[in-house]
Amino acid sequence: MGKFKTLTLTSCTIFALLIGSLVQASESPAKAAASSILNNSLSNVAIPLGDYGPDCAVSGSNQIYLIAGATSLANGPSRTYSLADLLSCVSYVPDELSPPIVTPSPLPNTTPTTTPTPFPLSPAISITYELGEIPTGITAVLSKENAVDVLTVAADTTIQTGVVKVLATHRYVDPTQPEFEYLDTKEYEIPLEVKVASRPTCRSFTATTIKNTSVIIPLAYDTEREGGCKAAAGYGSLTYKVSNLKKAKSGSTTSLRPDLVSFLFNPQTNWISPIDSSKFGASFDVVATDSYGQTSLARDKANLQVYEFDSAGKPDITKPVSAATFYLNVNLKRSCTKAKAETKSGVVFNDPRYKKTKYAITNEIIRLIDCAKPGSYIAMSWFSMTDENFVNHLIQADRAGVNVRVLLNSHAVKPNSVSFTAYTTLKREIGSTIGSATASGGSGSWISYCRSGCLTPKAPAGLKFPDESEGEYPALHSKFFMFSELVNGDSVVGISSINPTYAQAVAGFNNTSIMVNDDKLFDSLGSYYKKLATSAKTKGKTKADSYLVLKSKSKTTTYTTFPRLGSGGATDNITQVFSNVKCIYFEDGQYKRTKIYVNMFVFTRNSPAMKLWRLAHNSKLKGGGCEVHLIYTDMDQRIKVQNTKKGYRWEYLPNAGKISNYGAADCLSTPATSNWGKVQQLTAPGKSWSATDDRYVTTSVCKFGSLQGKMPTINKTGGYCWLQSKSSASGGSIDGCVSTPLAITANDKADNRAKLEAVLDSDGKKWYSHQKYILIDGVISDQRTKLVISGTPNISTPGLRWNDEILTVSTSESLYKKYLSNYTMMRKAIKGRAAPVYNPEATQASW
Repeated sequence: MGKFKTLTLTSCTIFALLIGSLVQASESPAKAAASSILNNSLSNVAIPLGDYGPDCAVSGSNQIYLIAGATSLANGPSRTYSLADLLSCVSYVPDELSPPIVTPSPLPNTTPTTTPTPFPLSPAISITYELGEIPTGITAVLSKENAVDVLTVAADTTIQTGVVKVLATHRYVDPTQPEFEYLDTKEYEIPLEVKVASRPTCRSFTATTIKNTSVIIPLAYDTEREGGCKAAAGYGSLTYKVSNLKKAKSGSTTSLRPDLVSFLFNPQTNWISPIDSSKFGASFDVVATDSYGQTSLARDKANLQVYEFDSAGKPDITKPVSAATFYLNVNLKRSCTKAKAETKSGVVFNDPRYKKTKYAITNEIIRLIDCAKPGSYIAMSWFSMTDENFVNHLIQADRAGVNVRVLLNSHAVKPNSVSFTAYTTLKREIGSTIGSATASGGSGSWISYCRSGCLTPKAPAGLKFPDESEGEYPALHSKFFMFSELVNGDSVVGISSINPTYAQAVAGFNNTSIMVNDDKLFDSLGSYYKKLATSAKTKGKTKADSYLVLKSKSKTTTYTTFPRLGSGGATDNITQVFSNVKCIYFEDGQYKRTKIYVNMFVFTRNSPAMKLWRLAHNSKLKGGGCEVHLIYTDMDQRIKVQNTKKGYRWEYLPNAGKISNYGAADCLSTPATSNWGKVQQLTAPGKSWSATDDRYVTTSVCKFGSLQGKMPTINKTGGYCWLQSKSSASGGSIDGCVSTPLAITANDKADNRAKLEAVLDSDGKKWYSHQKYILIDGVISDQRTKLVISGTPNISTPGLRWNDEILTVSTSESLYKKYLSNYTMMRKAIKGRAAPVYNPEATQASW
């Protein structure tokens, strides 16, 4: 459509058109005018003439951005633009005198006294707009908001580019005879871009610093740490709204400027993180907006979507949370006196229910980090690490001249892992190049990891190890720490069930054994650490012996490393111990029963489960009669769930394409006697998956368990302590308690496995057992003893055959008393805890 001069005539008056001189073709477009012809038959005449109309600038910056069908977005399904901003129109006045081409029309209800002078015209006294052609799938409306002309547009379909055409009309008057007006209209094409909804994402992360030391926290996406905000590809740059700054302890809030791309913190008074690391030093919220007006979605460190909750306490997927929270962890400068460095051998327990005890283990390790002597060595091995307070102290130790070396399992270094921020923070500060693959030797600090376990040997012929895509896989699961020298000269070794993570501190019951000045153990464990680190350094090409007995000065404790290859109970260390238990013994003039206490995060291995059942329920002649007490969190079973991809049909939960067959809980829940009053048969022929044969084979399985393949969550009569049985043949018994309400997650974000997760009880508490210990009070190998088995392995196949683990076995009676006291306290807490919230999702999962 061309550009037009429009002559507006009243219905009762016809005006003559004056034809002026033609301008030369070489003159500017502003002065160029086309000839016109007389047309007295129309009430409104549009004649192509010269450029006397509005002068509007349209560029790429004056552009309409739309999201197709964006009804669920916070900015609504449509967007409104100021026409003045889109067109950037100004009044046009010719730069030279030139005869007008058209005689102006009179204003309504006026009678011109003479023929108006043709030129000059006054500046425009008004501008009006109307819509021209618009693309298919676009709706547009012109209106006024607060006396401002606005264009409201929306898109029903997705188009890459297009134009919206708008007619802009300026009104002029003859300055010598104001009763005459002149209307000049031009058409403009405003660029239009439409895309599908793809909101930017903001992923929080934590920065660490010490008091009075500034730190810059980027708001834009940090590729190294995979934190901050980023727009979807091709959706333009982001602007940030930063607010709700919170300082530790003081609780004050401050609004920050909305134009930041990073923020400089200078933590001073009241910015110090309390010793309870669950509270960060400071935080602030960020909402990012892209060029299309889409506000960001907040994602947590595991890359999960965050939603508001409805009245029933369930996530409302129509209300995503838009603000991501950025944290700052602030510590005092490290310091340690010789008196503060004093450390005793023994065991440390945490209790996640209380503020003063939840960080008992983590804070003890942090104290040791701060007391490490400059020039000494810290060597650590962890499965996971999320505690940024812990990381901050390691960074300070490195800056103080301590050689810090850290190994992690490979899942922790994936961007969607909750450990990723801690890993990348430490990597950035101390590096990831293993210069010296030793616990104490050489110089330099580093953090690294092992893929599918450090020392997991190649699978024997015919045996296929799972990888990280399957339910359980080889992993670096050894959790231990070594300090070559504290400021008081002590060396320290610790072996733990806990990882330095917030979840295990604030929700998990754990234990850590500490040994001081055991140089034999330090050297022996150091040799083991070198094997782990060498494997990490060579990316698994260097594999050493994994099943070792470490040397120690202790006369009561042995330390064994894993994995241990083989099959059957003969190479199962826990089964071997149970095989040597004598249930009925004579002491102090009376018969007594051996007592076995198992407190285990994961109990999935059938061989020890079968042995415990027989120790309790077999006749006395067959070695039965023990008291067996269980606390556990996860006991894998044949889990039945609703498949949301298949119309919510109930199916068995797949595990790498295979189902979990009858498991440990079926063995343990098998009744002591049959329906005929005789000792129940424990096993019968059934189908089980054979990794060696890569198929289902007929084998002995626990087919008579009361669960019959169901998952032993607490959604059944009996509450948490659901398992109680007693043998009439031997008087032995089994009782068992799951430590927490459980829910099934079909796909864990870090390692793609189906597993159980602890959930809130009706008091809003979420704590669980992450312990890994077994206590035996009775006779073992014809010796009266009180035995403590602890360390890092769960009673699982990976814990024995695939993972890097350390198992400790102690006959210290004082140590036994401490563990038994912990077990008694935990069982009481479990029996007294609030009931689970009724949640159908606790027994099913969704793909």
